[in-house]
Formats: sequence, C-alpha cells, structure tokens
Amino acid sequence: RPTVKARASFVCPICNTTYDTNTIRKIANDVGFGQRMICVILHNPNRAKKKYRIAKEDDIAFFQNAILNLEDKIKEGIGEYSIIPDETLPINGSISFRVEKWGMCRWHELFNSRQLLSLVTFGECIRRAYQMMINSNYDIEYAKYVTTYLSFALDKLADYNSSLCRWIPDGEIIGSTFTRQAISMVWDYHELCPFSGSTGDWNSAIDWIKKVVERLRGININAIPIQGTATRIPYRDEEFDAIITDPPYYDNVGYSDISDFFYVWLKRNVGNLHPDLFATPLTPKAEEIVQEPARHNRNKDEAKKFYQLMMSKSFKEMNRVLNSSGVATIVFAHKSTSAWETLINALINSGLVPTASWPVHTERKMRLRGRESAALASSFFLTCRKREGNEEAYF
Repeated sequence: RPTVKARASFVCPICNTTYDTNTIRKIANDVGFGQRMICVILHNPNRAKKKYRIAKEDDIAFFQNAILNLEDKIKEGIGEYSIIPDETLPINGSISFRVEKWGMCRWHELFNSRQLLSLVTFGECIRRAYQMMINSNYDIEYAKYVTTYLSFALDKLADYNSSLCRWIPDGEIIGSTFTRQAISMVWDYHELCPFSGSTGDWNSAIDWIKKVVERLRGININAIPIQGTATRIPYRDEEFDAIITDPPYYDNVGYSDISDFFYVWLKRNVGNLHPDLFATPLTPKAEEIVQEPARHNRNKDEAKKFYQLMMSKSFKEMNRVLNSSGVATIVFAHKSTSAWETLINALINSGLVPTASWPVHTERKMRLRGRESAALASSFFLTCRKREGNEEAYF
C-alpha cells in the first residue's frame, strides 16, 4: 500500500507511525534520501503488454557496479568542466522548482548513479564521433551539426532518464521529467534502459530528431535565427510587415531555469563547438522577462513592476520595427486578471492597441497538467496595430 500521503507526509508500513512534511524535509536535508529497487519491467517489442517481476540480487549488483564505474569517470573530467553537471539549481522558492526543499541542490542530484553513467557515456561517444568525422576529413560544419543533433538526442534521453520520471500505469509507459512545466518531487520513479526499444530510449530520441530534420528539409524558404533580447531588436525602423511573438506567461513558467536542465549537458558535449552560445555557466537570467519574485528578494510587487517594464520595452521595440500598416500578433495565456492587466498596461505604454482577439485550443486534453487541475486549454491570439492619434478610449 502507498506510504507517502498528502503533502509528502509519510506513514511507516510496519508501525503505522506518521511523519509530517517538515520532518521528512529535515531528514532529506540532514541525511539525504536512500533508494531501493522494487521491481523490473520486461518489455517485448512484439507484444502490447509488459511483464513485472520483483528485483533480484543480480539487478541490485548491476546498479552497484554502475556507482563504481561512475566514480572512475568523474576522476577524468572534461577539460574545465566536471564530467557530471555540478552546477547549482535555482535558489529555493523559484517558480517551476520544488526539489530544493528535499535536499537537491545541484543538477546531477536529479539523476541516480546509473542514469548519470549512461548519459556521461553517451556524451563521450558523441564527442568521439565528432573527432572521428574530423579525422576522416568530413566538412567541419557538417561534423559540427551532426554532433549537435546527437547532443539534442542526449538531452531528450536525459528528459526520460532522471529520478523524477513517473511510471504511467494507464499506458504502461514512462512519463518524462517535464510532464509538467516544472521540476517537482517524485517519490517512486522509473529508471529507463536506454536500449529498451520503448518510449524515451536512445533510438526513439534519434527518431524524433530525424523526423524534424526530414520535415524541415521540405521547407525552401530560408530563415535567419539570431540570439538576442526583445528589448533591443537589431533591425531598422518600420522594417517589418508583421511580427508574431509568444512572450513569457507572467509567473507560469521559469523558462531559463528549466532550460538549464538541458543546457548543462549541451555545454559539456558541444560547448566547444558553439562557444558564443555557451559562454556562461548557466543560461543568462538577468534580463529574462518573467515575474520571478525569487530574483527580487521575494518581493512580488517588484517582480511585477520588472515584468511590466521589460514587456513595455519589448513592445516599444516591436512598434519601432513595425511599419505603419503592419500587424503584431501576441500569444498569451493566463488564469489571473493580474497577469492580463500587466500585459495590457505594457501594450498601452508601447503604443500598440489590440484590435481583435482569438482564443485557440492549443493544449492536449490528455496532458498530465490538464488531467490533474483546472489548467488552461486555450491561448489567446491578440492582433495589435500601431495606435494613431491620442483620443481617449475604453478597453
């Protein structure tokens, strides 16, 4: 029977003693959590159903061997970086993060030893593949892009191979780390075999990337991606006929903090190939337009002022590069009136005015977030134009 109850309180299965959440957190921070392999799930690619058996001593021994092998790998390192991501997690209380309260302070602590060993080994193979291509006189740019795609696959594998992955009984599949747009504590997790032939393994990660590349190959119009900030758009006045943007949703998601989950692995595998993109230890955050009280001494009012100010600057820049007959489409979704008030104020300050709005069902009905709460299913597409004149109006 389950031992973890509401709000992480714990009931001892032997003596029925209950430990409250604060006690569990203190134990987690003072001593740390242990882990115990309970069962092994067997998968036959030719059959729909899976089989379950109790974990044996051999299974546990294999896990212990992985711990020893990982220790040997850690001694090697990767140039200036440790071989496992030892960068710190966001400060306690950040939006989208719930694990720091349980003693997890660094990124590698989101993985068990065998998971880390598998990801480190894949990283070694990716870097070796790049060197083999260079030694075989492949075009340097070609080798760089192939290596980058392989690193994307490793990030996809990491998403399905952390100690925060749930087992979903209904479909007998593994849920990724980001079944929600947050990193939350999981009390019993599923460990993936990277070569299992099931959801989330290495081959399925490669297959997803392959599908994207094949789809993009059919597009004949060139795009010019640039890295920069929306508050300083590097284009001339009135250069665009249309601008489409999906700005941060107020305080819903900690975008850059979540991105670090993937950034710390990419930095180790292709950071030397894209030094301009991986110049910082973690993703830049100082100018991120998000309502994050943790970055403003936990002051919600200051965080709100910062969000509105930076959104206003971004919309003013959009206004500047949009021509007189141009259209700006802004996608936004939030349940609170405070978020909408802040967005509209930013629009008014920028000289853009909404002329139409369209709700569009953008979220999957069966997503975990949608099944477990009254989460929004729609986003609003706001059509905006440059405001002409200074007449007063009611909105």
